[in-house]
Amino acid sequence: MSRLIYIASNMPLPKLDAGDGMYHGEVAILPFEKDRILDDIYTQKLYCAYLSWEFSEERAQTILHYIQERLADTDELELWNIWLGGLLEEEKGDYRPKLKSSRTRETEDVDWDDWKLHKVHKKEIRFRQLNGEILKDFFFGELVQKCLIIRK
Repeated sequence: MSRLIYIASNMPLPKLDAGDGMYHGEVAILPFEKDRILDDIYTQKLYCAYLSWEFSEERAQTILHYIQERLADTDELELWNIWLGGLLEEEKGDYRPKLKSSRTRETEDVDWDDWKLHKVHKKEIRFRQLNGEILKDFFFGELVQKCLIIRK
């Protein structure tokens, strides 16, 4: 079992990396074909890209800038943090996790505490609400399966 962190959009997601092919903790966004991952990709979006990085405020700002640029061409995109293989809940022969959605109001903080390990949960947020701390909690907080839908 391994963790997969990716961005999904209905518009193409351009590559972003350090340019030398080496990963040094910097932000790396690498497009992939979702049909190559088999059953563990739950998005309905057309385009996906791996996202890897180690937290720093500067790197969080790089991701925020990337997201803001993408939202110029589409109404929303998704950030996913899921497990590949295992921890899926069996229900009536369906081995895909259930998706539970909740909307975040303007004044509420994003709270991951209600997310359960065996389900993929979705939360929605407006881009203007998104910041480095939310990204840090989403990517490096509790190891649960989750999706953050970011709208203009």
